[in-house]
Formats: sequence, structure tokens, C-alpha cells
Amino acid sequence: MKLNLETRPESAPWRHPETYWPALTAATLKRSAPVGVIGLEALASNAHDLLERAQGTPIRVASKSVRVRGVLDAVLALPGFRGVMAYTLAEAIWLADTGDERYEDILVGYPTADRTAIARLASDEKLAARITLMVDDIAQLVLVDAVAPRMRAMNSGSRSSSTRRTVRRCSGISACGARRCTNPRRSSRSRPRWCAGRASGWSG
Repeated sequence: MKLNLETRPESAPWRHPETYWPALTAATLKRSAPVGVIGLEALASNAHDLLERAQGTPIRVASKSVRVRGVLDAVLALPGFRGVMAYTLAEAIWLADTGDERYEDILVGYPTADRTAIARLASDEKLAARITLMVDDIAQLVLVDAVAPRMRAMNSGSRSSSTRRTVRRCSGISACGARRCTNPRRSSRSRPRWCAGRASGWSG
């Protein structure tokens, strides 16, 4: 079933929880657990509300929170949503490998140590152009180099036959200060001087 979220719903049945939730319970009563339910009207309403508040700023969809491919497809079909923040590198590869233009800009939400996935990313031109790794420590870049060494010149001046693609990366920085934190504490890196140094050191 292909979901269509183009029209913003006029009704909002979820605003009446005394009838909304019992109706969902009744609809899934004969289903074997575990089971998940998505209210299409609520999904469409939330998507259009986000677009309205974004005022033209592109919205990246977090697939790490939306675990249904059909929902990702439907949301990304709406003008204004662009790009995905994936849960793992393996998932990012799965999405990018479809060839679907909606999955041309994928940011992996967390640093990865998946050697198999890193090796595939570094050896595939299409995947490397579509996926960006999250890093917050030099050790993670060292791992990438260990799994997929950079192409080195041979003594004869020719290149090695194994070519590593350019691996895009994004520096994970915490927005936590001495007294206030504006984001989850996912990264231990927050000092401006450290962040500036890493941005310079990781540019090559």
C-alpha cells in the first residue's frame, strides 16, 4: 500500500482520546502481538505542521525514529522534506542502494564500527556520494583507514587497483555548555577550540 500525505487533513480525531485510542485498539484486537499502528491523518497533519513551521528550511527525516520504509517514502515525497538521518551505516546502505532519488543524502546518526559496511561504502562510488558518516573522534577515522586504506602510488608511478572512494564525514558536536544542554549528550565533544581543530584536521 502506497501512502499519500499530500493533502493536509481537516479533521483531527486524535484530539478526542476517549474515542481515538479505543478505536485503534479495536482495529488491532485480532492481530497477533507485537503490532504497530500509524494514524495516517495524524502523520499527514504532523508532516504539514512541520513544513509550515520550517518556513522553507529543508527537513531531514530521522529513519532511526521512523522504522517503516513506506512512511519514509511518503514523507520524503512531500516538497520540503529532504535527506535522511539513518540509524546505522548498514541501514543507510540499504536505503541508498535502492537508486531512489529520495535517498541521495543520508547522514548516519551515530559513529559506526561496522567494518563490513565501511568496506562496502568506501568501495562503492554511488554509496560514497550518498552517505555521510558521523564522527566525533579521530579513532573513528583511523578505523576507516584501517578497513579501507587510501589509494597509494606504486613505485612505478601507477595507482593500486583497489580504489577507495572519498568517504564523507560529519563532525558530531555536543551543544552542552557549563549550565545548559540543548541536545542529547550523544557526543563528548563540545569545546569550541577542539571542534575548530578537528574541522581543520579532518579536512583532508
